Amino acid sequence: MRVMFILWSILLTCLVVWEYKEDLIYRLVNMDLIFTEVSEGFKSYIEFTLLIGILINVPYIVYHIYLFIEPGYFKVELIKISRYINWLGLYLLLLLGSYLFIILPFVITYFSGFEWEGLSMYIRIKDVIDTIELLILGSLLTLVLPIVSIIFGISRRYMIFIILLISSIVTPPDVVSLLLLSFPIIIIVESSLFIYILIKD
Repeated sequence: MRVMFILWSILLTCLVVWEYKEDLIYRLVNMDLIFTEVSEGFKSYIEFTLLIGILINVPYIVYHIYLFIEPGYFKVELIKISRYINWLGLYLLLLLGSYLFIILPFVITYFSGFEWEGLSMYIRIKDVIDTIELLILGSLLTLVLPIVSIIFGISRRYMIFIILLISSIVTPPDVVSLLLLSFPIIIIVESSLFIYILIKD
C-alpha cells in the first residue's frame, strides 16, 4: 500500500513538472538546446520529468521508510533514527539542489566561454539530462560513502582512496580532471562525517 502511495505521488508530481519542463530546463541551462534524433526530445523530456518527480518526492519516500521501520524499534531508538533520517533527507535535498541549481549552470557557463568566431557550442538536450544524472550520482556517492564508513568502520585514508579510484575511472586520464572531481567530494564527505559526529549524541 505504501508503495502505491509513493508511485501515485511520483506520477502526480511528474504530471505537474511536465507542464513546466521547458522553463525548468532553461533555468538550469540558460541557453538554447538541440536534438539530433527523431524521438530524442520526447525521451529526454520523459526522463527529465521522471527524475525531477522522484527528487521532489524524496522527503515523502523517506517518511514512508520511517513509517515502515517504526514498529520494530523502541522509542529511544526511534528518536535517534528519526534524527538521523531527518539529517539524511535534508542533506540529500541540499546537496541535490546545490548540484542542480549552482554547479550545473556554472559548469555549462564555464565551458560555453570557450566559444569564439569560428567555434560555437551546441548542446544536445540528451547531454544535459546525462550531466544531471551524473551530478545526482555524484551527490549520492557523497551521501553513501560516509554511511558506509560509519557502519563498517572504514578509515578515512581508505575512503579517500575509494574516491580517487572512482574519480580516476569516471574522468579523462589526466591529473587535473581527477583532482577537480575528487576534491569537492572529499570535502563534502568529510563535512558530512563531521555533522554526523555532532548530531549522533
